[in-house]
Amino acid sequence: MLAYSNSFGGPEILDDPASISKNPHIRSLWPISEAMTAPPQETVAGRPIVCLSLAINYQISELDVWSYHAFNLAIHLLAGLSLFGIIRRTLRCERLVGAFGGAAEILAGVCALLWVLHPLQTGAVDYMIQRAETMMGLFYLLTLYCAIRGMAGRREGLWQIGAVVFCAVGMATKEVMVTAPIMVLVYDRVFAGRSFREIFARRWKLYAGLAATWVVLALIVSQGPRNQTAGFAIKITPLQYASGQCEVIMHYLRLAFWPHPLVLDYNWPVPSGPGEVLLPAVGIWILLAATALALYRRPGVGFLGFWFFVILGPTSSFLPIDDLAFEHRMYLSLAAVTTALPLAAYAIGRRIAGKRQTVFVVAGLVVAAAVAAVLGWRTHVRNGHYSSAVSIWSETVNSAPHNFRAHGNLGWAHDRAGNDEPALKSYAKAIELNPGFHAPRRNRGLLYLRNKQWDLAIADFTRAIEILPLAADDYNSRAAAYLGKGDKERALADVNKAIELNPGFDMARQNRRKLLQLMGRDSAPPDGPGRQSP
Repeated sequence: MLAYSNSFGGPEILDDPASISKNPHIRSLWPISEAMTAPPQETVAGRPIVCLSLAINYQISELDVWSYHAFNLAIHLLAGLSLFGIIRRTLRCERLVGAFGGAAEILAGVCALLWVLHPLQTGAVDYMIQRAETMMGLFYLLTLYCAIRGMAGRREGLWQIGAVVFCAVGMATKEVMVTAPIMVLVYDRVFAGRSFREIFARRWKLYAGLAATWVVLALIVSQGPRNQTAGFAIKITPLQYASGQCEVIMHYLRLAFWPHPLVLDYNWPVPSGPGEVLLPAVGIWILLAATALALYRRPGVGFLGFWFFVILGPTSSFLPIDDLAFEHRMYLSLAAVTTALPLAAYAIGRRIAGKRQTVFVVAGLVVAAAVAAVLGWRTHVRNGHYSSAVSIWSETVNSAPHNFRAHGNLGWAHDRAGNDEPALKSYAKAIELNPGFHAPRRNRGLLYLRNKQWDLAIADFTRAIEILPLAADDYNSRAAAYLGKGDKERALADVNKAIELNPGFDMARQNRRKLLQLMGRDSAPPDGPGRQSP
């Protein structure tokens, strides 16, 4: 709570506006079917549980961000408690109780605390719409926790029902949940069951129920809610994506041990050839081989590697997604690292300490407290970067100076804050890095238009139209610049083109009526009904 105490005022960033402030579906909780839907292709499309949570937040504080951040933090803390329960019960299981049972609560507390406080988690907690990741993480952990309780034998049926319910809800939260039934099965084999035959004989109802939850996910995915940004139809091939993920996963691992610098938007480039990914690919294959070997010889250790790779699998393997890297994708996988290190330190320390167990415990707790304090402090600092759009994008640009998208977003942040000169510099840098980037051209044109620099505005809108010829907004904006310059005929031609491209563009229709009045052409046919442009 202390580490995240400065996180409640961060503004909408990246995909937040499209999913929150510009999302009409969250304005009412009834009908609930409407509250659980979203505009197509947006981050929350096909994620009805996330949509419903946003609608609840809107009822609490409308578009005031404090309740959205408070909800995200509450989910994160509940996930941390769930992880604590899983680790504690696992360390007390028959196969590990001899090595760790005496310190199960302390070790589980340390592992969960390091996970909750790790600065890498800020990408999922502070970036509001990434509650999709944290909520899915919570339901994933609760699915496993309920299954573990069921394996203990007491009230087995009720706990199994709980596991299936949480798994189904998770499937309606984010697609990464697809691996949860497999994770429960492998956990069962490693820590509870003696063979897969025995497991299925004793708990076939549990696994039948968990498998049935895949139907929920299949029904949602079959509607293609985000097929323009993820899937085999986008411009990145599976081979390119898989190649890029080798370097990305090694980067994630580095951040798990040394979380600096943290970057909101990497805009990670697709590898141009095998030479770029050869070394990280070798590293990944070594880790995968070590995980497989450990599952065979030291299953408890191998399970942590299995957890890391399998949970990352849906976003970091071969299924193409527009963006190759985002830190929030490490949300659950990070638990493998924050669990492995304290347990390894404890196991090694017990052997070294010998009879000086008290000294060893005190020293271990001091070290754990120091590490937790450093992580919490770095998380607090990172939250400060999210406090404004200008600060988070400035930090992103400093960490990734060649990221043209970050420069464009920094320009927009300065623009909205009324900082014209810094905005112009950022727009110019974005355009320099990627001359075909549409957004900074349009946004700089709007800034010039606002400042009545007609010729500069016309030049930017013209280039923006060349990049995206079907953007009705750009024609309408260029019409305003032509009108400001006194060229009514060109203004009329542009506004007519805007209406041709988007017949429901109310603003363009209003502009045409006013323009025709100025030109003395009141006899023009009246405009039909339309709607405001998105």
